[in-house]
Amino acid sequence: SRTKLMKRERFVANAKVAAAGGGVPVEEVEAIVVGSGVSGSSLAFHLHQSGLDVVCAEANDKVGGNLISKTNDEGFLWEEGPNTFQPTPQIMRFAHDLGIADDLVFANPTLPRLVYWDEKLWPLPMKPQDAVFNFGLISWPGKIRAGLGALGIPPIWQPPPQGRE
Repeated sequence: SRTKLMKRERFVANAKVAAAGGGVPVEEVEAIVVGSGVSGSSLAFHLHQSGLDVVCAEANDKVGGNLISKTNDEGFLWEEGPNTFQPTPQIMRFAHDLGIADDLVFANPTLPRLVYWDEKLWPLPMKPQDAVFNFGLISWPGKIRAGLGALGIPPIWQPPPQGRE
């Protein structure tokens, strides 16, 4: 298998240190994961759990990728990343394995979710019909593309010009 091949054939990874006066440390590893977002972090974790010597490289000063939680001075918590997740059994098991299950904060499902765009708060649709008829953040062509994509139908026309949607 590929994992066994990686275990047999070790390679050298050069990781440049951006800090002032830093050198170029060389570390021998079996796998390098680029990016510490949800996908990269979970891949690195599972590779490590399977016994591989792995390094997860991240360009930013924080891990998490698009999952960006912030709190203001009044204690209001919000997410700046475009992603959300449902607490499926697989995700909850992963959070448990990482030791962070008790740190997860879930939104109240009865309250509206909002997107801040163009200096306005837009309530996210709570029902499919609201997404089609009452959500003004996406154009009608965008709604049609999203609907076809949800059905697994690939686009047959050009996507909108850059910056239009």
